[in-house]
Amino acid sequence: MKLQRFSQTALLPEAKNLLALCFLILTGVNILALILHLFVAYRINSVAAMKTTQVQLINGQTYYVAERDRFFRYPSVIQNFVKTWAELTFNWDNKIPGTNDTDSGIKVNSKRVPTSSYFASLLLEPNFGKASLPDIQRFPLYNGTINNNKISSCIKN
Repeated sequence: MKLQRFSQTALLPEAKNLLALCFLILTGVNILALILHLFVAYRINSVAAMKTTQVQLINGQTYYVAERDRFFRYPSVIQNFVKTWAELTFNWDNKIPGTNDTDSGIKVNSKRVPTSSYFASLLLEPNFGKASLPDIQRFPLYNGTINNNKISSCIKN
């Protein structure tokens, strides 16, 4: 008995063409993704290089802001700070600020200073604020019962 060899036909005769087609489609998709990534990177870079920035507030309003030096302050901000500091330092009304409780003062070294003066010293540089509290103690006005109300109406540059 003679054995015959059967020649097998390819399961998918055009398999080589299908594989090449899938490879080309995958390559095209990757190139398209690369182009999109480069476009997005360019847009992000152009937004980062802008001199002004848009800021959206909680209520939906949008403002343009520009970058400033970190030590820049508007004169009105400085005036408001100095006014607040002066009012806290020199207005002693025997009440803790923001409450109706009686102010017994805060003990610094051996004497007491008004709580509002202590809060005002926190507005300053830490070392300068601590150094200013003994000078405030030298004022004979504060003993825990005297009111000293001054109204700052005009603070100029």
